[in-house]
Amino acid sequence: MHAWETETDSDHDSNGFGGQDIEDDIPASMQFIEYMLDLLNERTLKANQFCIAMRLAGAAGIDAAKPYGFRDGAPPGHYFRHVDHTLGNHHRDHDPDFYKFQAPGHNKYDASRVKRDVYSYPCYEMAPEDIENDVGNASMRLQEMIESDELPPCYSSHPVVQEAQAAGELPAMPFALYMDGLPYSHVDSLVNVSIMNVINKERYVFLVYRKRHFCKCGCKGWCTLYALFKYIEWSIKA
Repeated sequence: MHAWETETDSDHDSNGFGGQDIEDDIPASMQFIEYMLDLLNERTLKANQFCIAMRLAGAAGIDAAKPYGFRDGAPPGHYFRHVDHTLGNHHRDHDPDFYKFQAPGHNKYDASRVKRDVYSYPCYEMAPEDIENDVGNASMRLQEMIESDELPPCYSSHPVVQEAQAAGELPAMPFALYMDGLPYSHVDSLVNVSIMNVINKERYVFLVYRKRHFCKCGCKGWCTLYALFKYIEWSIKA
């Protein structure tokens, strides 16, 4: 260092490296694991790259990385299954929070249309908890929107709203259904279905489905979409 240069706190962090400080309350090994999992979930890393990197990290002394490691040269599907097993995704069938139903679909290993399991967290179980935690403010805001005519005509003409008004009950909370495509890699995307609380703009994602699993019997995916639409209809009515 020259005489005219002075070292400042911004030149180095507490560990001697430039850049952002490492959080003191979280071990660096756990931050590494979380960072690698983020890269995997963002599809920046492939499953085989993730598993091999974690195996090497485990061999280098990061014990928390060892369960994610897997041997070199295995078929691609083995890495995916190992990651799912390590993360606990193989227990989805037994998760009481998820509702499972079947929809016609496509599997590249089968020659004809197959039935695929679809997992969802029903929207009628997601929204009420949020409303109950803020029922006072939500009801007040809803009443203001009704009085100022901010809601569309389909709200006031809805049978549920009219029945609540006739019975002198609290106004029904308005929700909007949102459905769109969501790309998550260069070769595939998801169908994302959510409902939105019109009062506080809170959105609840309750169903996702990979487009590559859509039925390919010549229906252009409508066999799958029909089953998804029937589930959405049942969930909203419930």
